[in-house]
Amino acid sequence: MQIIALINQKGGVGKTTCAINIGAGLNKLRKRVLLIDLDPQAHLTYSLGIPAHELNNTVYELLKGTVTLKETIIKRNSLFLVPSSLNLSGAEIEFSGVAGREFLLRSDRRISTRTKRGYKRNIFRAD
Repeated sequence: MQIIALINQKGGVGKTTCAINIGAGLNKLRKRVLLIDLDPQAHLTYSLGIPAHELNNTVYELLKGTVTLKETIIKRNSLFLVPSSLNLSGAEIEFSGVAGREFLLRSDRRISTRTKRGYKRNIFRAD
């Protein structure tokens, strides 16, 4: 499994565009790709035509542990996406008391076990 992270606090630098294009390119090479939208504004989710404001299972609920990875994944145009939503904007405050919160994705067995077995590339898009 390979992880590609596109992270920059500045807006308008092409994180969403790069994530979609890299994902689509790898998909054309017959690689199974999981896109994970870590943007509270859900730009990647909306860019794939998914109404983030209508979703119940997003990366936020996944980080909280109330849903599984399988319950969050949406397939769109041969790409697999863990969508985001505005709820993620409160996560920084909510998780502020959690020791090692910056490693939640890396240490979460629900995510790491599934992605090691099924996806060749994981692309994270975050601010």
